[in-house]
Amino acid sequence: MSRKELTLSVLFLQDVTNHGIYWIAQCLEYDIVAQGKSLTDARKALERTVVGQLFIDQRMGKQPFEGIGQAPAWYFKKFETAERLASPEQFTLPNNSPVEVRANDVRLIAAGV
Repeated sequence: MSRKELTLSVLFLQDVTNHGIYWIAQCLEYDIVAQGKSLTDARKALERTVVGQLFIDQRMGKQPFEGIGQAPAWYFKKFETAERLASPEQFTLPNNSPVEVRANDVRLIAAGV
């Protein structure tokens, strides 16, 4: 059985708060978000969140991300002005995952933009 491939667009936003600098990873096609203290941490957190959601959906007999709408329009607007990162990223998923996930368009906005 071949796995279905899903491609996602991901926007990384740097957020400066009173508690420090954080990175937010926002998927556009589905309103799925994660954060981390670094860009790498945010990417790994998004990957864990996506994997977790896939397995919850599978266990419940649902299609991947069924019922999860798109990110708010504000993120799409920011995405258009964001800097495109060099290469797409393949999410690391267990072999028994029903879906292969790739972030095919990854963009970044640093704080203050």
